[in-house]
Amino acid sequence: MDEAFLERLWAKLYAINTSPSRRGPLALDATTRALYERAAADPSSLCDQDRRNILERPSREEEESVCHDVCGLTASELIAKAVQDPDSLSYREVDLIMRGFKKHKGIEYMPWLDRISRYSPDDRDLWRKAEKAAKTKDELAAEEACWPKRLAWSDARNAAREAYGTGGYSIRRSLMSVPWQDHIINSSASTKTLAPSGFVVFYTKDQEIDRTAFKAQLKKSVSLGLHLFLLLPHEPIIRGFKLHDTPHDSSESLQSHFVTMRDAGGIPTGLRHDAFLYVDDEASQSLNSGRPFIWLWEPQEQSESQEQLGPVKVDIMYVAPLLLIRLTQRDMALEGRQLEMWRCKPDLEGFHKAAAESTSLHSAERDGIWPPRTLAM
Repeated sequence: MDEAFLERLWAKLYAINTSPSRRGPLALDATTRALYERAAADPSSLCDQDRRNILERPSREEEESVCHDVCGLTASELIAKAVQDPDSLSYREVDLIMRGFKKHKGIEYMPWLDRISRYSPDDRDLWRKAEKAAKTKDELAAEEACWPKRLAWSDARNAAREAYGTGGYSIRRSLMSVPWQDHIINSSASTKTLAPSGFVVFYTKDQEIDRTAFKAQLKKSVSLGLHLFLLLPHEPIIRGFKLHDTPHDSSESLQSHFVTMRDAGGIPTGLRHDAFLYVDDEASQSLNSGRPFIWLWEPQEQSESQEQLGPVKVDIMYVAPLLLIRLTQRDMALEGRQLEMWRCKPDLEGFHKAAAESTSLHSAERDGIWPPRTLAM
């Protein structure tokens, strides 16, 4: 990794975090400074605990446990894998190596980053020298080998952020407490490399209408959504998400067509059996609007006493993973707060209630598209 780039990054964070409106600079305490100076001057003098203190790594037992949970390997095996075959690393393995097996992760990582960024340039330079001295040659080589994949993921996330703008921030925060990825990974349909999920998508059999542009935009939106909303993804989920295109004869009921497919085992493994998506002329034409959508519908029990609910418009930017997450919540044993996100349950009625609150891009006029713009912003 470019050392000059890292130095510019730290300098920028230092300027932000030591400004008058923030808490100001932070100095190393005497004990930590002495340890860092000894590490920089004589790395061979460091014992295992010294190295762990400098790198803020957990005990060896905890470290091995974390590694095994993430990838089924020991720490040394993971380091060797990174050096010998970096292309085979998962995003989670890369994250573990790049974090240096630190205790900090996710939101817990921010106080550590804030603390380091408030060190003076001289103290930060000493900290970096101590960190480098505390790592083995293989650990340094493993980190270097991880950078291409880390940067590729960062580039993809940056592209997604640009596409969404400020949209999705509140949603990302809401989803952090919902273990939906683990639920899919642990399903009977999942393997070590593939965790299938997704939707059947019906397209009308109209030879005069070209759906190519809509399908391409939907596919792109799915990719952007997965990269934006999955802070640290399980790659089997990304590989396993599928939109199963199915031609539909308009003379047949969509719901009947879906039920027939389901009962005949025609829905690919892992895809939702309780809901489907479809594209008609109105959805296709929405591609030229400020908010393209696709229809969400599901089979419903026939009841004379209760009117059946119609389909719901869904913003194609939120088909994956947001719509998938909301429907997956139906299968999970969650607390009420997690299940009833945005005050609406993840049933068809809840989708209708939430969509009814949605307004168009340029006015307060209701557009009836899920999720509501106030939640997607």
